[in-house]
Amino acid sequence: MEEDRLASSSPRSPKRPRASSPLSSAEKKRRLSPDDGTMRDDTLRIVAEALRSENRQLLQDRDVLKAEKKALDERLAQAQRSLRVLEDDMGRVYRQKQKDMETQRQECEQKLQSQNTILGRPAEREGSKELRALADEIRTAEWTGWRRRRSQASCRTSWLYAKFSSSMDSVSEKTMRLEELEQEMKDTKSDAQAMQDQRAGLEKQVAQLQEKLDLSAARSREKENVNDELATVQKQYSELKVVESQQKKLAGKMQSEMTELKAQNKALREQRVKKEHQSVGQPSNEGDKQSSAGADNALVIQTAEKEALRMFVQRYYSAAEDKCWKLLEKVSELEAQKTSAQEQTKESCNVLLMCAQVDTCDEAIRASLLDVVATLEGLT
Repeated sequence: MEEDRLASSSPRSPKRPRASSPLSSAEKKRRLSPDDGTMRDDTLRIVAEALRSENRQLLQDRDVLKAEKKALDERLAQAQRSLRVLEDDMGRVYRQKQKDMETQRQECEQKLQSQNTILGRPAEREGSKELRALADEIRTAEWTGWRRRRSQASCRTSWLYAKFSSSMDSVSEKTMRLEELEQEMKDTKSDAQAMQDQRAGLEKQVAQLQEKLDLSAARSREKENVNDELATVQKQYSELKVVESQQKKLAGKMQSEMTELKAQNKALREQRVKKEHQSVGQPSNEGDKQSSAGADNALVIQTAEKEALRMFVQRYYSAAEDKCWKLLEKVSELEAQKTSAQEQTKESCNVLLMCAQVDTCDEAIRASLLDVVATLEGLT
């Protein structure tokens, strides 16, 4: 009964296994949607909650064992005090019985001697056998009473010895139970120490995983920035390609227009020379001169504009081409950084998978690590 009471007083609540329900692809995508910071905080919160609950359970078990040990110590001390009192009572009763028996024996001997003396004189005087028979009866009765009292004292002593033996057996059983409880307490302390060591190892692994997660998050952010820069550069590069093609078309168009204008200028000059030769010795026509001057001025202005546009194209075409080459180099560099980030992400995923395959890893921590791995794989 004592062992049943002790076993029922310190129950250990079994850990419930983490229910793992199969997830569809849509749910996996929804689980992969939060950012790395939120997932890292969830992982750390789960790990910390598991460690705190395990620590609370160990502290409760320790308090229960301490209370049981204290109660058993009190009961053992009480049993030892009762045993000492019982031993003192047995010794006192035994000494008292011995003293009483010795006193009764002496009284019986004195009575027998006095009766022998009293009965001996008449026997000598009278020689009666009846008095001797009476003396024998009295002696027999006294001896029978003394033997009966001695038998009762022996029975009482045997009962006290049996009670003492049962008390000693109970004390020995309780002592053995106390030793077993002390051994269980030592085992529990060693288990608690092992759990603390395991907790320290898990905290160290969590710190390492935290650093790796921070590094992975930084790399993911850097990768996103690189992707954004790459998209911006590609957009700028496509725009520059369009501008370059437009500039080439405009340059070709300007070149053709310049050729056409040069031909028109040459034709106009030839016509002017012909008109000058034809007008030698004839009165001048003021309207013809004004129209010719206006045409010459328009031609000069158009020629100047075309020349300025040609100079602008010649000046900025090389700069635009240099910028295109620089953008191409930046695109190559960003692609190399993207490849490096993908390789580092794969290495981080491999490390997290190795940590998740450790036997001492908790189910909640393993699930969080697998979620982080799935998120990193989704980012790659």
